[in-house]
Order: sequence, then structure tokens, then C-alpha cells
Amino acid sequence: IPNLIQSCEEKFLLNYEKHYYIFSDTDFESEYRSKCTLILKERKGWPGDCLIRPEYSFEVGELASDLDYVYFFNANMFVYSEVGEEILPDESGLVGVEHPHYTHRNNLQFTYDRNPDTRACIPTGEGLIYYQACLWGGTTKAFMKLSKDIKEWVDADLEAKVEPIWLDESYLNKYFLNNPPKTLPHSFAWPT
Repeated sequence: IPNLIQSCEEKFLLNYEKHYYIFSDTDFESEYRSKCTLILKERKGWPGDCLIRPEYSFEVGELASDLDYVYFFNANMFVYSEVGEEILPDESGLVGVEHPHYTHRNNLQFTYDRNPDTRACIPTGEGLIYYQACLWGGTTKAFMKLSKDIKEWVDADLEAKVEPIWLDESYLNKYFLNNPPKTLPHSFAWPT
């Protein structure tokens, strides 16, 4: 977490004031700690920690209602190059990042969830881009709507005892299929 925050302060939207909402089961030290709100949460383990992310993102949206934009980052990310206003959303209000493993592939090769029992289902042949769930965001209003809708899908699937193949990423891909975001190339979230 401290590395992510420091890299954002040094390279992410430098002309913008930033505040960090951190969901964790432990506290952390950072020279930017005063710009952080720590929200302590009990670990749920795998796959619970991933399935509960939409609930957390919805909670952030409520806390950040006075902000213009909200972005979700996995805690193990690091900003290596300067990121400017190209990461701001278009008229859709949302921003998604293409998954590097599925760039230039046929959608039949995407690992969308094909199970019709889950709310994350994307039927075979549909979809043009496979998005990764480690970085996404947009206007606070669009972020809140996405988070609320996906949280409702997760709750319904949990009640039905159905789990999508890639958890929060499967739901995000379904949402972006129906609500296309501004799509950033995979270089915005490249695995090390």
C-alpha cells in the first residue's frame, strides 16, 4: 500500500488533489498517511475477499461523494510512468483497462463467465474487450452506479450459491458489456 500511494503521488494525475481510501485488515505507515482513510475490514479469505470488492467500492463511493472521480486500484499495483488526464473518463463516465492476455484475441478465447445461472454471464459470441479488474474508475456518480449494480448481482448470486469464474472481474466485464467505458490499453495495468 505505501508503494502504491507514493507512486500515485509522484506519477498519477499530478495536477489533481488525491485522497486514498484503503480497505485492509491492518494499518500501514506512509509519509502520505494524512491523505488516507483506512477502513479496517476482517479478511474473508479466498474467494470472499474478491467477491466482496463491489461492496467495498460502493462504500468508497459513499465516502467520496464530494470528489469528482474515484479509481479502484489493487493494493499491489505501482505507477511506473506518469499518468495524466488520458485516464479521465469520456461521456460514459467510466474507465476500464483491457487485459493484456486477451488483446488481439477473438472473443471466443475470452474467459467470460458463460454460466447462465450467474449475473456475470456473457453469452458466447458477445463482447469485444476483456477488461481486468485491478484498475478501473470514473466519475463518482458512474463509479457508485457500477458498484451498486454489481453489489446487487453479487448478493443475488451468493444467495443462489452461484460464483462466477473470475469473481469481481467477471461481474466487471458484464457491466462493461452493457455500459461500455472509455477503454485504456493494457499498458495501463501491465503485470510485472
